[in-house]
Amino acid sequence: MVSLHAIVVLDRNPHIAEVASQIMAHFPDQRVQRYKILFLALLVIAVARPAQTAAIDLAGGKPATIPFTLIDNRIFVPVSINGQGPFQFIFDTGGANILDPAVAKELGLKLDPDGEAWGAGANRQQAWRTDVSSADLFGVTIRDHEFRVISLEAIRKAIGFRRLDGLVGRELFERFVVEIDYGGQTLTFSEPKTWSPPGTLGKPSTLGFYEGIPTLPAVVDGLQGNFIIDTGDRSSLTLFGPFVDRHDLRARRTKKVQAVTGWGVGGPIPADVVRAQTFAFAGYDLTGIVTRMPLLKTGGFASADVAGSIGTGVLKRFRATFDYARKHLYLTPGANYAVPDPADRSGLWLSLDAAGIKVMSVVAGSPAAESGLRVDDIVTAVDGKPAAQLFLVDLRERLKTAPPGTQVRLTVKAAANMRDVTITLRDLI
Repeated sequence: MVSLHAIVVLDRNPHIAEVASQIMAHFPDQRVQRYKILFLALLVIAVARPAQTAAIDLAGGKPATIPFTLIDNRIFVPVSINGQGPFQFIFDTGGANILDPAVAKELGLKLDPDGEAWGAGANRQQAWRTDVSSADLFGVTIRDHEFRVISLEAIRKAIGFRRLDGLVGRELFERFVVEIDYGGQTLTFSEPKTWSPPGTLGKPSTLGFYEGIPTLPAVVDGLQGNFIIDTGDRSSLTLFGPFVDRHDLRARRTKKVQAVTGWGVGGPIPADVVRAQTFAFAGYDLTGIVTRMPLLKTGGFASADVAGSIGTGVLKRFRATFDYARKHLYLTPGANYAVPDPADRSGLWLSLDAAGIKVMSVVAGSPAAESGLRVDDIVTAVDGKPAAQLFLVDLRERLKTAPPGTQVRLTVKAAANMRDVTITLRDLI
C-alpha cells in the first residue's frame, strides 16, 4: 500500500493457519476472501502473545512540540529506545512500531520469530517481534509496547538515507491530535479532550479510515475515488492498480515514462509516471501534480479498496492537523502551496553501494540513457566530487529540481573501465 507501512505479518505456525482457514471457509464471498491474509495476521497477533498494557503519554501532560527533519519527503524524528540513542525514525500515518534488526541487536533485545512481512514492493522478508520498555520522542513517550523487527537496510541503501532505524506514527495519531507543520518542520501533539481548533484552521474535512489509515475523497482528472493520506509516501500522488485499470488510465495517458519511483519493504516500485492535469481534495484544487501508477500486481499498491495515496509531495504544501477522535483533518496552505511539482529530469534511480553510487534503473530514451549509463554502473564522482562525500538524497533532489539544460558530469566505473559522462537534464513528463 505504501512504501514503509501497511506491513502484513504471516505466521508460520501451521495450526494457527489451519484454524483460520477453517473459519474463513464459512465465508465464500470474494470480498471476505481478500481479507483472509489480514485475518490470519490478526489471529496470529491475538493468540501468540498476551495483550500488553501500553501507555502513550505527553511529558507533564502538556502539548509537546518536537522538531523533525524532512528527508526525501519523509518525516524523521529522533527516538530514544530504552534510554539509548537517539535513533532516527520515520513518522508515518500508517507506520506500525518497527525496529531495524541492527538496532534491536545493539539494544540487546530478545527477538521472537513473527513470520514474513511485506508492504509496497513485490517481495517478502523475515519478521520478528520484541518488547520495548520505552520509546521516547522527547516530549511523547510510548511505554511497554511491542515492536515489529523488520530489516530496513535495503530501503536505506536504495533511498540513500544515512540512517533508518525504525518507524512510529500510527498509534500516536490514534492517541493525540497531531499537527504537522511542514514549513516550520515541527510536530505538535495535544490531548484530544482538551484541544480545540483555533479559528485560523477553518473548516475541517471529514476523515474516513481504511485499515486504520486516514482517507479522504478526491477527484483526479475528473475521476472520483477514496485516497489514503500517507505521510510515509515520498511521492505526490499514487494511483493504485485496480483504479488505473478500471479507468484504462495507462492507455489514455500517452505522455508518460516508466521508472523506478521508490523502494519499499518488498523492493523497488516501478511505475508509469504522468502529470495529473487537475487534482481536487479537501476543498483545494491543484494542477500538474506528479502522479505514479505502479506496475506491481501484488503488494499494497494492488488494493482495490482505495483509489490511491496522497503522499508528502502534496501534503507538504500545507500545515496539516489530524484529529482522529473527531474524524477531522484541517489543512492550511503554507508557503509552498503553489510551488510547481518537480519530477526527475535525469531518468536515473541510484542507490548506495560499497563502491560508490550504483545505477539501479535507467529510463529508456532519457538523458541518462542517451549518455550511455547502464544498470549496475558505479558512479564514483559527481562534478568531480567523490561519491563518498555526497548525500544521495540531495543528489536525487538536484536531478529533479535543477533547471532543464543543466549539465551534470558523472565519473562512472563499469568492470575495470572508468569514464566520464555528461547528463543534460530535461523534462520527461
